[in-house]
Amino acid sequence: MFFYYFHSLKFYSVPPKIVTKPKDTVVKEDEVLKLKCSGSGIPKPKMKWTKGKDNKEITNGQRYRISASGTLTIQSTVESDTGSYKCSAIASNGWKDEVKVNVTILGEFNYVEAF
Repeated sequence: MFFYYFHSLKFYSVPPKIVTKPKDTVVKEDEVLKLKCSGSGIPKPKMKWTKGKDNKEITNGQRYRISASGTLTIQSTVESDTGSYKCSAIASNGWKDEVKVNVTILGEFNYVEAF
């Protein structure tokens, strides 16, 4: 004879938290920029990047790539990439954690190379 025990299933959630925070960064124009950001939580949060005061969402495209873990890569940086960026970890229930980072892109006349 077999006995089956059914335990009540408990579903719980853990609010999202940014665990890898990007750092303020200065790079030269036409370089590759990587901003590392990752989050944790239950369920696993969606990672989202926005730029500027108007929080324009950044999506994967020709120069922009957001990895599954949340790292934002910008290929061939230009001066207009300068600004404030926000990385958000967003749970399906709307909870979120955010962190801001400042990026400065130095154009041709904004830096002096030391020899």
